[in-house]
Amino acid sequence: MGGGPLPNWGTAASGNYGGTSYGVLKGSDHAEAATEFITWLTTNKAGVEARLADLESPSSALPANPEMRAVAAAKFDTAYLNGQDVYALASQQVDTIVPGWTWGPDQMDVYTAVQDTAAKSGFVAGVNAGQQKAESGIEDRGLKLAK
Repeated sequence: MGGGPLPNWGTAASGNYGGTSYGVLKGSDHAEAATEFITWLTTNKAGVEARLADLESPSSALPANPEMRAVAAAKFDTAYLNGQDVYALASQQVDTIVPGWTWGPDQMDVYTAVQDTAAKSGFVAGVNAGQQKAESGIEDRGLKLAK
């Protein structure tokens, strides 16, 4: 099982899927400590390793800091992915994210349709259900689909 970027028919392009931001509320009694913790969590080897140490649900999120990607890759258990280095692959794709990417108006409903249908009827059926939900979510809002 080899991994690689998704195929394209011209210029490689990806959509941004989520992201995590950390912030400290104005007026916080512990703003300095919170800022120090956030900095440690995102830019320190021990912080990144701690994030991946949760055996129940380790976060495989791609660190924005390229140096921390190597730390995460070394710590992340890739057994489920047949040893594939998801951090290297994702790092290669970062520059293909289209600026201004926007998900559809009912994206969470699309995810639910894909997951529920795929669990019952398989992957292809899940993708088809997701497409149908994306289309109906747009049309139900009185918007027209580009054909």
